Order: sequence, then C-alpha cells, then structure tokens
Amino acid sequence: MRDQPLTRRRVVAGTTALVAALAGCSDESGDGGENGSGGDGGENGSGGESGTPTPDPEQTPSGTPTPQTAYPDLAERTLTVAESLRWHATEYDAATRQLRTLANQVVGVVAELREKSSVTANDLTRIEDATTAVAEFVRQNIQPYYPVEDAVSNGNNTFVQQVKLAAERGDPQSLDSALERLERYYGNYTDRPVYETNFPNDVVHERLYDRATRDGATSLLFGLFHPDSDYVAVANEDRTDDLNTDGVAQHAHTWDSGHVSVTHVHPHDDAHTTRNHDDEPTDRRVYAYNRDAGRVDVLADAAPDQLRMDAYEPRHTDVFGPVRLSESATDESYVEVGYTDDDFGTTTIAHLQTFPTVDDTQSAVQELLAADVFEQGTGRIIDDVDEAREWRRVFYTRDDVTLYAFMLELGRVLVTVAPSETEWANRADWPGPLADCWLADTSPLET
Repeated sequence: MRDQPLTRRRVVAGTTALVAALAGCSDESGDGGENGSGGDGGENGSGGESGTPTPDPEQTPSGTPTPQTAYPDLAERTLTVAESLRWHATEYDAATRQLRTLANQVVGVVAELREKSSVTANDLTRIEDATTAVAEFVRQNIQPYYPVEDAVSNGNNTFVQQVKLAAERGDPQSLDSALERLERYYGNYTDRPVYETNFPNDVVHERLYDRATRDGATSLLFGLFHPDSDYVAVANEDRTDDLNTDGVAQHAHTWDSGHVSVTHVHPHDDAHTTRNHDDEPTDRRVYAYNRDAGRVDVLADAAPDQLRMDAYEPRHTDVFGPVRLSESATDESYVEVGYTDDDFGTTTIAHLQTFPTVDDTQSAVQELLAADVFEQGTGRIIDDVDEAREWRRVFYTRDDVTLYAFMLELGRVLVTVAPSETEWANRADWPGPLADCWLADTSPLET
C-alpha cells in the first residue's frame, strides 16, 4: 500500500455553460493582491467596491424541484451538490481556460494603449468592454463554485475607473501608472498557479464543501469521485495557504490493489507506517473507489490477526451495481463521507444518480425494484433531527452476499447510501458522518 498526495485531474470539457441546476452564491471575499488571490482595495485588487456583487437572479442557477417532490429543500440541495461535483469534474478546465483567455485579452488591449501617446474615448470603451466580458464570465461560470474578488466580477472596477480619471485629466504619468496597475491585475488571471491557489480542483474547500456539509457541522472530509471523467478529489474546510504544514490531511490513501480511500487521513508530514496502523476500521472493512473500473468496492482485512492495512483485499466489488441499472440517468457520482482525523472506521459513502426529470427518477426506482433490488419498508438514517426523512430499506445480492442499503428519491437525484452486509438496524457507529453531511440537514439551501 502507498500514500500519495492527490494530483490535479484535468478533464477535457465540452462546454463551460453554467449548469442551470446549481444554486447561488454566498458571501464573496478576496484575500490577496497583485498575485490574484484576493482584494483589499486599491492595487490589491478589490477595486474598492463595497460589499459583494450579487449575481443576477437569471445568472444564479437554481435546481428547484417540482412541487410534488418529497423533501423539496433536501432535493434542491442534493441536486446542487451533484451538479457542483459534475462541474468540477467535467467543466472546470474549460472554464478556467476561457477565463485566462478573456483576461489575456484585457492585457493585450492595455499593452497596446500603453504604447500610445494618448488614450481616446474609444480606447476607454475597448478597455471596459474587455473587462466586462471577464466580469460576466466570472459571475456566470466561476462565482457559483468559488468566492471571487469584487474587482474581477465588475467590469467598471477601481482599476478601470483610475484609467478613466487619468485620461480625463490628461495626465500622462498618472495614466501610464493606472494602465500598468490594470495590466498587472488582469495579468494575474493569465497565470495558471493563481488558479491552483484560488480555485483548486483537487482539494476543494469552498462552495462544494459548504453545500455538502450540514449547517454548524465541522471536521468533515469528502471524497469526490466522478467515474465518467476519472475525477478524484477531496473537499474539506481547510482554507489556509500552507497545505503542507497546517495539519489537515490532503492525502488519498492508495492501496496495493489501486483502490483509493480519500477519507483516510493523516498530516502531510506524518511518516505513517502502514504495517502498524492504529486507526484500522473496527470491522476491518472499508469502502474504496476502484479508479480503473469507476466503481466502489469493499476491501476487507485478509490477515485479521495482524495490524497490517497493506493486507486489505477486495471483498465485494461494485457494491452499488444493482442500483446502477437504469440507462436514463444523465450523470452519476460517489461522495465518500468521513472526518478530518486519523480514524476512518466510520467512513461511509453515497451514490448519486441524476435524471432529466423527477418522473424519470421515480420510474428508475420502479425499474430497479422490479429487477434485482428488493425493498423492506422504510427507515430513518438520522433520528435526532427534525423532519427526519423516511428512506427505503433496500437489499440486493453482490458476490453471493446480501447487501443492505438505504435509498431515497430526492427530486431529480436518486441517492443510495452505505451498502453493507450488516442489516439496517444492527450497524455500529451509525450513522457516523452522515449525521453531519447535507443529507441530515433540514435547513433550506443558502444561496
């Protein structure tokens, strides 16, 4: 078994159009300057605008379920999580590439004007047209997924205003300084490292983490898996700059079999001996993502008399297989849920399938129940919250063993969680981290 840092997975995207199902944005803030990492006014990039630019309602997507949808608030939030994950997996690269292109167009216009002896009104219009193109793209394609600076989301920001003012005064020195600041600011957004710092896609600790976490919960860690695009990532609440020494783990745990367990965590600088492992799961089984096959397997300890996690081998393969039979699903992903500590014995996993309509989701469930999936009443995975939902208790056979899971239709998304050999009412440490993720949250989605 080997431990390795996650590396960025770059996925070729077919489009950068904003997903219409995504919800809006919360408070925006920047925390840097000429390096493109934030804004505190003036040359540091905030542009001096007060507060946060509120996206236009038509530009702020919302996955509002139909009125007959059960648990509409949770359905909306679940669709937002699923579509956010899909965007990171399939559209991130194209979106950031287009933003670099638009920012470079601003730089090109400014560089041209700096060679001129004077700036005309038409030149000022060219500048604002270019910066407005950046702002509109950012609001529609970046801001729903990451906090952004005020200046980059405003085409008439302080940098542009300073250029206009200097041109009106006819002050060549001030004009050149203002153009230099404008060029330097947008030049930041042509630099790939700026994106890896401000809009990371392998360790996501912004909107997607917040959307997947129950209000008030802390210390959650999510593994994000998107089979169609080979996307594997971590989402947690870590927002510090120094990812190597802050004590919050950013590692994927890769087994000898090639499986990945993201929510097995330990600090970057921990030597981490795999042959003497104090945090071995109590039942000596663990969910692990089979990257080659795009599925979730269960690994089990093949040498239970030894504390050796390198002895884990596949016990059950494709544990969500029987609930993946419907061809009408437009997308699927897995979300591994755990905590940011050295114990992954309570780690669990959810399978998300997105359908074109609510009717399609309901039809898919009936199709599954008519095939290899069986139902035995309902049950609550969370008992200690208001308005707890009733999940279908389903079971099916994999590798000659009966697996028990919970299933719930949430609008356009079908969620199945925690298939296990242990029956629903007999699980230890249940529901574990599920109690702190969005599936346990009854509050409306904040946009």
